[in-house]
Amino acid sequence: MKRVLLKPNKEAMEPPQRKNLFRTRCKSKGKCCKVVIDSGSTDNLVSVEMVEKLGLKREPHPTPYKVSWLQKGHQLLVNEQCKVEFQIGAYKYQVMCDIMPMDVCHILRGRPWQFDNKAIHDGRKNTYTFKKDGVEHTLIPLKEENDTAESSSKVMMVSGKEFLQSMKKEEVSFAVIGKLKSVVTNTQLSDLPLEVQEMLNEYVDIVVDELPNELPPVRSISHHIDLIPGASLPNKAAYRMTPRENEEIKQQVQELLDKGFIRESLSPCAVPTVLSPKKDGTWRMCTDSRTINKITIRYRFPLPQIDDLLDCLSGSVYFSKIDLKSGYHQIRIREGDEWKTVFKTNDGLYEWLVMPFGLTNAPSTFMRLMNEVLKSFTGKFFIVYLDDILVFSQSREEHLLHLRMVLNKLQEEKLLINVKKCSFLQTELVYLGFVLSKEGLKMDKDKIKAILEWPTPRSVFEVRSFHGLASFYRKFIRNFSGIVAPMIETIKGDKKHFQWTEAAERGF
Repeated sequence: MKRVLLKPNKEAMEPPQRKNLFRTRCKSKGKCCKVVIDSGSTDNLVSVEMVEKLGLKREPHPTPYKVSWLQKGHQLLVNEQCKVEFQIGAYKYQVMCDIMPMDVCHILRGRPWQFDNKAIHDGRKNTYTFKKDGVEHTLIPLKEENDTAESSSKVMMVSGKEFLQSMKKEEVSFAVIGKLKSVVTNTQLSDLPLEVQEMLNEYVDIVVDELPNELPPVRSISHHIDLIPGASLPNKAAYRMTPRENEEIKQQVQELLDKGFIRESLSPCAVPTVLSPKKDGTWRMCTDSRTINKITIRYRFPLPQIDDLLDCLSGSVYFSKIDLKSGYHQIRIREGDEWKTVFKTNDGLYEWLVMPFGLTNAPSTFMRLMNEVLKSFTGKFFIVYLDDILVFSQSREEHLLHLRMVLNKLQEEKLLINVKKCSFLQTELVYLGFVLSKEGLKMDKDKIKAILEWPTPRSVFEVRSFHGLASFYRKFIRNFSGIVAPMIETIKGDKKHFQWTEAAERGF
């Protein structure tokens, strides 16, 4: 440890850009692309992959040529080129590039680009400066990413026990206690607009793949569980499960224990656990909280009318939807209420320290927190319905400003976001079952398809299910009440003798 810590830092002694090519990112047709500037290249190049993915128009090369540096002993014929339009920040340009298979980048700007733009290279800073339309532009390289494996090999990691043993043997001991910091990976950002990528890199603390192994901070709003006075406490037996299901629950319980989200309990009340399948084929462990919900006093926090929320969007052109990573688990249970959240497995009792799914007032608590954190923006350029968060604006520049303001607030409250489920800078976006755009609201094609493909109802329950789905779009259907009236008649009267009439079929 001493040897490693006292060793001169070679990287600190050597300027970071001394051996680096100029690398950056650009945007082309709304996609993020990698760029290299290489003064040693006599041509401007574009990769075959980029041409194919973006559907760029190919043209015959006026002077085909062969290259042999890609693979020793083999010559590659370059006989096509295409015009590539790209943008780096505010700098927009188009350049004719030769098409060539490349892995190192998507666009390589060589000596011709430097000559045509009179670009000046600062060798020490590794920047390129040039003028376009009388405005001076300076391109700055991306920071080189460290090789994790190489960096890790330079530091000796020891456990607490080993370090204590070392202290007994050595006269002087050195210790560095570090905390891993979130990093926005290229994979997470690659499909996002360039401006959003640059912005998210400023908020790496709240962009995560997984929640950290620690409790969320104590905030002004936590989840309260107030029970009806005198109510009997539930103590339900655990459900019978297969060995495989028991093993899955055991594994998920251990993960929650490791994160600090639950702890062992001796509570007098408990509810059983169930497994619910996810879309990706994995399982989600849920607690069957129906019995505890029955004796919980319900909040009267109002849910906004969807129509009122959507009225705020009039005139908006750009939309972004933000998803919090396991949003419920970022809210603490009020201290003293943890024993009311206990669930039972074959291995024992456990109580939640963060808000789980399934509790009766959980959606209201989440909405209260969002409204509290972002109350100064609500209705102006931000709305939330349950856990669906939307930012909306009338121009691109305004939207980027609004996004930054929202991200600032989320960072202040240490609310973490899941980039994989977010949508940024969209001109058309599905929200609360509607398609939002500058033209207004449209019906979601998937919901229309579900309505059109719905089988003929054969019971009162099926009629009610179909009516509930179709009613969602009643504002788009003239005389909706008159059309569904014959169907409504079929659910009146004796439910055991359901009869589907010809009039109901015509309305259906």
